Amino acid sequence: MKYFLFLLTVLLLACQPETSTGDGTTIGEAVTSQPAPGIATGEPEEAAGPDLTAAATNAASEGTLTGTYVYFADAALFTDCGTKRRYPVAFEGANLELERAYGALEMDQPNPVLVTVEGVIEDRRGQVEGALKDVLIVTKLISMDQNGTCADR
Repeated sequence: MKYFLFLLTVLLLACQPETSTGDGTTIGEAVTSQPAPGIATGEPEEAAGPDLTAAATNAASEGTLTGTYVYFADAALFTDCGTKRRYPVAFEGANLELERAYGALEMDQPNPVLVTVEGVIEDRRGQVEGALKDVLIVTKLISMDQNGTCADR
């Protein structure tokens, strides 16, 4: 049952509509179901310095990102530690390396782990009416810590 609720939450997050904030960025609307333990919820927080996760107008943002990663049933989700924004992870780039490293961990899965990756956040057309949605394309896995949390940073 716990896995079913988690899968349902991941699917709802991946399919949630986006809302414009008026300043060119978009945020997903709140999901009413309970997320799995360890997955951040709520609105994005203001980040100090350049915001690599803000949706740029028809442009990709790239750099080094640290956040929690969870993989379950062919769906991966990354939550940025600085902004608390959640991104589905695209099935390209270094995604396979990330999935394999996660699967090799000796822990009950699905559980979020702290990762640092190099990647690109890009607008992609969603499956629902072709709406744009930010996704993370991982280009390099830098580190993975199954005991780490965003609070440890």
